[in-house]
Amino acid sequence: MAIKNKLITASNFKDFDWNKAKLFYHIAKSGSFTKAARLAGIDQSVLTRQIQILEKQVGCPLLVRKAGGIALTRKGEELLKMVAPFFLEVKGF
Repeated sequence: MAIKNKLITASNFKDFDWNKAKLFYHIAKSGSFTKAARLAGIDQSVLTRQIQILEKQVGCPLLVRKAGGIALTRKGEELLKMVAPFFLEVKGF
């Protein structure tokens, strides 16, 4: 699935990887890869790899690691605004 420089649009909605988006959402909300990995029940290295794949799919960085946590890039903020309502509505996904 190559979305290249696009986040979620009507044309790529069905191809968007919602499992990776959920991991991204957990990182964005918790501010930490460690906390998000714990919440998702996966190893941090697996989480890191999944986010790298998601960033490659959307064609841009979504997160920046900083001392004490993470920061969202502009595109990361856009993606969070797009996916947050879905994950808030569909609990248990």
